[in-house]
Amino acid sequence: MKPLFIIQIVCAMFVLTDSAAQNFPADINHIICYGQSLSLGSTDGIRINATGLGYPNTLMFNNGLRFRKGEDDNSMQRFVPLVEHEKEETPTSGMADMMMEQGFGKLNGITPSYVFRNPGWGGKSIRVLQKNQEEPAYYTSLLRGVRRGKVLSDSLGKSFNVPCFTWTQGEEDIFRMMDRKTYSLLLDSLYQQINTDVRQITGQHNDVACIMYQTASHNRYYLITKEEPKERNLQIAIAQYEKAIGNNKFYMATPMYPFEYNVDNVHLTAVYARLLGAYYGLAAKKVLIDKEDWKPLHAQKISYKGRKIILEMDVPVGPLVIDTNWVKAIDHYGFNIYRQQRTLGITRVNVNDNDQIIITCAEELQEGDRLTYAINGENTGRVIGSRGNIRDSQGDHITYTAGSTAFRLDNWLPIFEVFLPK
Repeated sequence: MKPLFIIQIVCAMFVLTDSAAQNFPADINHIICYGQSLSLGSTDGIRINATGLGYPNTLMFNNGLRFRKGEDDNSMQRFVPLVEHEKEETPTSGMADMMMEQGFGKLNGITPSYVFRNPGWGGKSIRVLQKNQEEPAYYTSLLRGVRRGKVLSDSLGKSFNVPCFTWTQGEEDIFRMMDRKTYSLLLDSLYQQINTDVRQITGQHNDVACIMYQTASHNRYYLITKEEPKERNLQIAIAQYEKAIGNNKFYMATPMYPFEYNVDNVHLTAVYARLLGAYYGLAAKKVLIDKEDWKPLHAQKISYKGRKIILEMDVPVGPLVIDTNWVKAIDHYGFNIYRQQRTLGITRVNVNDNDQIIITCAEELQEGDRLTYAINGENTGRVIGSRGNIRDSQGDHITYTAGSTAFRLDNWLPIFEVFLPK
């Protein structure tokens, strides 16, 4: 009977070890950086990460970070140090760098490695980036990275996991005038496709988290469209906001209005691509290591009485601040209130008790009045874009250096609209 007892213990140990390998962190972890052109690199001709980040465990496939037309399984044969393509910087290096700064280099007694890949393509709708028959190459490439990562990890005797993907997309669907409901449903579908397919390939137990930004380019696409009648499409940004505050599979790292764009007011410079990646890396830490049900700075309760609107804010890192230094001041710090098509006057906006915003209007408020934030401006970015001046104080404690600039990583209030309740 004694030998049988030993066999039972060995089998139990094998089951526990195998189970542990199916959760994050694994020996090798694949981070998918998906989306359209903002996920693929800067357009100012500058590459910051030309020789590697200095960490032995930030990796990519040997054929580079980006999807390449004509690629196949044979083009992805090994893992190599993460470097950027010539004359561009993706958010990926910033994400990898911040992850290392935030403790991803040593977890649960192991030293995990992270393999990054950007399988998206510029100017593509969410319809094309999800699984589809018309242009299947991008989603096929996404799964190719997962499959090849698993095969290579198995050959090295290492466990493999896909803990998250980043989602940097929305501008093309602003341009296409996609509505909020459609985008939200397609984003749900994309998430389900990725989560289901990834788990089937890897055998992992954990779901794949979606870490995303909030696009802020509706003014730019309004300016360049030739369609009539012209209309600013706010629906994509608002759909992303609603996902981030209402669904625990989607985690918003940052809105884009506090950033600076390149001269085309569409794409980022290398420094700001790196900064976006740093926000992604910090969000990954909160979700994957700290196990937070992370939500961006947002109003968790909105009420009104007489001429005053009271926003009870969920503030990640207090105190709440009105900042007109980094983001150029705009009327009412970004807030507007409407009754149907008529704009109601705002006489004052102030922060009270570190987690409350009080908006005083010029006349009595009523049910159905529409409150908006950061739906204004002329183009994109922190100076002339659709923007607001409300943030928390996370930057007092966390900064990130991109190029020669140390940036505060504050949580800025995302773009939103809401109708006043009864």
